[in-house]
Amino acid sequence: MVSDTIIGYPCKKASCRFRGRDWNVWFTEEIPISQGPRKFAGLPGMILKAVDGTGTHFWTATQITDEKFPIGKPLEEYARKHYFKTTRDRFWKYYKDACMRPMSMLINSGVIEGAKNEDGTPVKVKNRRRHYNPEELE
Repeated sequence: MVSDTIIGYPCKKASCRFRGRDWNVWFTEEIPISQGPRKFAGLPGMILKAVDGTGTHFWTATQITDEKFPIGKPLEEYARKHYFKTTRDRFWKYYKDACMRPMSMLINSGVIEGAKNEDGTPVKVKNRRRHYNPEELE
């Protein structure tokens, strides 16, 4: 049964619970590709919309294009230089810290240089914690 039309495609609604959140997704069987945004996949058609139970996390397709993007050597070389093995728990701890204190994370990792006083000492910056509401709660 069609429950919505998204960018001209009739969509059916499916629901699930994933990593601590309830999700509703809308998929179209007119695009027989079992994919969607982020980790959503496995339905008999392309997922064009996903909304969590609180409405704070959502994706909606705005257009479908047939563009080609090169994947290969440049990405592999980047991965060899920048990726590292970690655990899921360590990743989420780092991610939470990066979300809550983005400037500190950028300065501490060497991506940017922090502001300095005239004598060259670092400027003390107030701790301005940011909102943290991850997609995955478990």
